[in-house]
Amino acid sequence: TLPALVRAQEPPCGLATDGACARPRPDAPSFVVAVADDMGHGDAGYLGGRFPTPALDRLARDAVRLDTFYAASPVCSPTRASLLTGRHAARAGVHDANQGHLPEGEYSLPRALRALGYATGHFGKWHVGVLSADDKHGSGRSFQETDVAPPWERDFSACFSTEARMPTYEPGRMPRAARNQRFWSAADVAADWKPWGAHYWNATDDRVHGAVDPRGDDSKVVADAALAFLGAHARALAVAAFHAPHLPVVAPPGQPGGSAFDRAYGGALAGLDPA
Repeated sequence: TLPALVRAQEPPCGLATDGACARPRPDAPSFVVAVADDMGHGDAGYLGGRFPTPALDRLARDAVRLDTFYAASPVCSPTRASLLTGRHAARAGVHDANQGHLPEGEYSLPRALRALGYATGHFGKWHVGVLSADDKHGSGRSFQETDVAPPWERDFSACFSTEARMPTYEPGRMPRAARNQRFWSAADVAADWKPWGAHYWNATDDRVHGAVDPRGDDSKVVADAALAFLGAHARALAVAAFHAPHLPVVAPPGQPGGSAFDRAYGGALAGLDPA
């Protein structure tokens, strides 16, 4: 299990939370935790899904596959809290989607590994607390002071994070004349667009891309940031929390499929799979 792997990296003085033993073993591995958002159990090709996922199929064939490893909750925020802490989400302060936050003193995977000298990075969707009391991060919510808990205050030393959902393609944009908030195509955005509103933020609470948001597939945007971080550190924890295939899903250029929604959902999985 992940906690057991963390314990295996402890130096002889044991797990210290004050940085006193902040040196991982020379052979200590890096850790990558990759999370899809709202992906159904039957969406992957190896589980009989309608959309091709060759990279996930290969991973399922060649790696250790846990068929009874269940999410801690059927919704987003509690699942993330449980994954980061190893506790039931309600005990970790997150009770439902968009409700609660990860407490400041909560013992977590990034806290444990950071104490051992690991670099810790969060990339993608946070959603276990808001990034600020006001809505400067663009989630379209009201003022919320009680649940401020950004990842840079929860033991992540590097961040490339959003507060909540993002479009799965051209993540900073949406069609100006969008008929719904659930799905659209890249062609709709190319014809005429307006800002989505949300952005990526770093560990100093600054917009990562300034006035220009990233382009292309959002899963690749998240993966590229995580890979750059891993390449810069000998020992690291990278949590890659992809937005796909949570709505809104966006059909990339040339995406085949049947209905407009199938092209958009299939396109979100097509971008997530190689990431």
